[in-house]
Amino acid sequence: MTPRSSPSLGSAATEYWAATCCNDAAAALAVVDAELAAGRDLADVLEHVVTATQHRVGRLWAEGSWSVPQEHAATAVSEYVVRHLLARTDLVGDDRAPALLVACAEREWHALPGLVLATLIAHRGRRVLHLGTDVSTQSLQGALIDHPVRAVLVSASISSSLPFVRRLVEVAHGAGIPTVVGGQAFDVEGRRAAAVGASAHAGDIDSLLAAVDALPVHVPPAPPLRGPRHNEAAMLGRRVAALSRTIVHRTTADDAAWAGLDQPQRVDAEQILADQVPVVVGTVVSALVVDEPGVVGDALGWLADVLGSRTADPAVAGRVLDRLVEALRAELRDFPLALEALASVRTPATTADPS
Repeated sequence: MTPRSSPSLGSAATEYWAATCCNDAAAALAVVDAELAAGRDLADVLEHVVTATQHRVGRLWAEGSWSVPQEHAATAVSEYVVRHLLARTDLVGDDRAPALLVACAEREWHALPGLVLATLIAHRGRRVLHLGTDVSTQSLQGALIDHPVRAVLVSASISSSLPFVRRLVEVAHGAGIPTVVGGQAFDVEGRRAAAVGASAHAGDIDSLLAAVDALPVHVPPAPPLRGPRHNEAAMLGRRVAALSRTIVHRTTADDAAWAGLDQPQRVDAEQILADQVPVVVGTVVSALVVDEPGVVGDALGWLADVLGSRTADPAVAGRVLDRLVEALRAELRDFPLALEALASVRTPATTADPS
């Protein structure tokens, strides 16, 4: 969710941005501490200063203005700040009381949303257990054995994570513990949350805590996802890595698609493809799981924007994306329902240029 503008925090946001650009985590924390000492609400500071900065970092990387190391360094600053806030939050109540367990889905490396959520939960006086990023089913099972948990809260930022969210839902519900899911991978109406079997969906801290309080203490196991779509999703999910390598090779080997780019631009764009094609293929799996082809279109549209920014030539970006979609269709030939989902997607690569 894109942060709302907050003029009253504009000065703090500017100072925080300057500290982030200098990789000065101590200075960034000092900005946040000063706002909190002045009586600012923690949720407002996290949204309008920390999270807003992270959105800006992501945009600069996407448009090619920042390198991956710059993005990682800036992200580390905000993670440092929020971890310190979480560590300093005074917890109230019985330390044996059931906690709210916060976890990022497996293969999800976006740590900041989960950290912000855990910090806000603790700030509200609730016990929180933060497992971090890339939480496997085995890790969640171990945590549920070792700790009393009131609910499992799963954060997912990319739509290719939805099948992995489902796995954590299955583990939690198998232990009788309800789940609440949230993050940019989910729609605001909660349809995807329902499709993966979560107990509830929440988009902010208030709705999250209200949802948790309304949930039963014990839930039954999640019904299995059966049917042709889910069977095909399971088979395709096991081949994402292999299919992605082939799709990247087919796309990058087509020199005609890359005509007009200098070598550094091509190397940069090819690296983007290598990183993002597994995400695109993963969204095809997600589309089958939640029965929503739009998740593939969103991923391809975002990739088109990034390629357009990196190549500075929409025509080249369009050709590359065309080749990518062609390769994706070719490699999905054994998955008819996935092909059907892809056929319904409208992207720059599947829409004829009227000119």
